Amino acid sequence: MAKKAEGGRMEQQLGEDRIKKSLGASVRDGVLFSIMTGLGDAYMPALLLFWGATDAAVGLLTSLSYALAALAQLFISRGMETWKNRKKFVVGGVVFHAFFWLAQIALIFSPLDNALKIPLSIGIFALYFGLNAFIAPAWSGWMADLVPENMRGGYFGHRNEMTGLALFLATLAGGYIMGWFGSEVLLGFAALFLIAFACRIGSAYYLSRMAEPSGGAGEFRKVGWRALLLGEGWGNSRLFILGIALILFTRYVAAPFYNVFMLRNLGFTYAEFGIITAMSLFAKIFSYPYWGKLADRFGNRAVLVSTGVLVCILPLPWVFASNFNILFFTQLISGFAWAGFELVSFNHILVLAPRDYRVSLVSRYNFFTNIAIVLGATFGAFLLSGVLPEVWMGLVALQLLFLISSILRMLVALLILPRVHEQRAAYPYSDMGFFLDASIVYPAQSMARQVARGIKFASGVKAPLRGAKRAALDAFEKGRKKMRGR
Repeated sequence: MAKKAEGGRMEQQLGEDRIKKSLGASVRDGVLFSIMTGLGDAYMPALLLFWGATDAAVGLLTSLSYALAALAQLFISRGMETWKNRKKFVVGGVVFHAFFWLAQIALIFSPLDNALKIPLSIGIFALYFGLNAFIAPAWSGWMADLVPENMRGGYFGHRNEMTGLALFLATLAGGYIMGWFGSEVLLGFAALFLIAFACRIGSAYYLSRMAEPSGGAGEFRKVGWRALLLGEGWGNSRLFILGIALILFTRYVAAPFYNVFMLRNLGFTYAEFGIITAMSLFAKIFSYPYWGKLADRFGNRAVLVSTGVLVCILPLPWVFASNFNILFFTQLISGFAWAGFELVSFNHILVLAPRDYRVSLVSRYNFFTNIAIVLGATFGAFLLSGVLPEVWMGLVALQLLFLISSILRMLVALLILPRVHEQRAAYPYSDMGFFLDASIVYPAQSMARQVARGIKFASGVKAPLRGAKRAALDAFEKGRKKMRGR
């Protein structure tokens, strides 16, 4: 009831039309941010490798960036107390954030040796990444005020669909832009970063068009470290943060090195690299609305546990396959799984605290998840520094690292995530039952409907097809009941 009253209060204060315009502007902001990420962030490892960076240096790009992102969370309270207005805080930070891409362009054309450019580029990117993390909790609290809880799955599913499409097209376009420049590789990187700069400035414009509910930062309250780590009232939040942090740790043991594996070990071209990277983003486009609807109907926890199981298997094809086509389809499954996991992780942290604690809790959540990412990337780099053999049973060190990542994910998904609780959870069956429904039965039923509709449209045969369609759906329903009965 409190959440509904909060949503009604926001609508009464700002007006329905102003809220709709703000949410529309937020979608446009997200689209431009995604284009920036697809053309900028996604190609930073490629730039470092072009300059001759080692695997450890590429790992440092990730670990140092997330270390500064974690450090930034320690100062968010002071920033909010100083600025008081979340809108000015976010918009001002985003404008400043854009200029880091101009710094990267200046470094590309500088006369410095590549050996010096590599650490400077990593440092610039880490500061850029840390500033974005500093802005994020205030933005999250702002958005939580504008979107009622019972609409977040649907709205953010739609928003993520649009931003995912933009990220997919931008990443794909980045590979072809690099190919178009041919041997002038550095000019290609400079062009990508210049577009990224323009998009971030555009993002600041749309953020400035959004409404800021009164009392946003003025009602800011801190979640104490001792209360979060030891207090009884924050037990579920503590368990949720632990589960997400451990999953991210296991993910980033391997995540920084997929790019290295593709470009160095498999010898992919920049176009192939762009396609493989973009396939995960492509799958997310269609998966966000699907998981958003399931989360609104059955709760965040059910989706979290199911997608947590799915992400465990994602590194395995990278261990045993080096074929472009296999990795292509692997990335589609990856996008489907991570879309649900990321969506409900964001939504659930907004649910766990009252409005005035929200920015503080999000900053604490970001601190622990960023630390986990740093430790994961550092641990992965450590294993590659000579701990893992260069070749073992036909697998190179990077493939062994991917296998370790998969095993660690399985442990977390089985031991931690199922213990997370949610008050509004509405799925009446077991976690395994929902996993089978969400990852196999529901998608298969949807495909059956689409195939049936396509046949109906093509053939014009109505009555027989309706019977066939009904029989197919009945068969799926009987199969699902049998699974539950077991």
